[in-house]
Amino acid sequence: MNIEQEMDWIENSKEINDLEIEICFQLQESFYTGDLNNYEQLQDKKYHEAIEMPSFGRVVETMARTSEVIDSQEELVSYYKTVIEKSQALNKPFNEIKQYFWLRLWFWNTGEDVHISFPWYDSLSEIQKFFSWLRSNPEQDYVDMDQGWQIEAVRSGNRLHIRQTDPDDGEEYANISVPFAVFLEKSIEVEARALTIIGTLSSNIGVDVWSKYLQDAKFGTSEWQPNKKLNRTKKADGFFRRLFKR
Repeated sequence: MNIEQEMDWIENSKEINDLEIEICFQLQESFYTGDLNNYEQLQDKKYHEAIEMPSFGRVVETMARTSEVIDSQEELVSYYKTVIEKSQALNKPFNEIKQYFWLRLWFWNTGEDVHISFPWYDSLSEIQKFFSWLRSNPEQDYVDMDQGWQIEAVRSGNRLHIRQTDPDDGEEYANISVPFAVFLEKSIEVEARALTIIGTLSSNIGVDVWSKYLQDAKFGTSEWQPNKKLNRTKKADGFFRRLFKR
């Protein structure tokens, strides 16, 4: 960005001392069993089966922050296994359940009433575009937009300026600046936690469905298969084989 030509919004940025940053695993309290193209079923509660949510503490029930997950990763593994098992029992293709594995990037400062969202970033690779820019070339502007959403960011001196707007109607939701070095350090920490958690999840379900979009996914490991009946049958077969060897 030519800073001299684009200083209008930067000059109006509100200086704040701190901005929290997190990657959140989007959780859903129920699993939809009906037809995605059937509006009546979508609205009917009988087509929504409750999912047992993780018990670890969360500020927002349906958003598990990396800092909340990091010491309770097995609970998140169990949550995703439940989603997968329900989908397999109904023969739902991955394309119909991919939303259960979406992530979100959030910046906030509750005291300053600042909340910056990235509603179109559903995977880690999309989030990492921002992190990569932050580490490599923050003096050049970062601009991204989608339906009803636009984010702009640039480093000027020792501060990072971030603005979120609705490009369709020109409404501005946030325009702030924060100390760059502190924010960069936080971004590195949250990305590291996300990579650790996704590594654990992937090894337990057999495929990484969080880092990037997949057209299809085959779930299962040598220790776990989503077909519970198959698991019990294998265990029984193993028991009888050992019994007959005695």
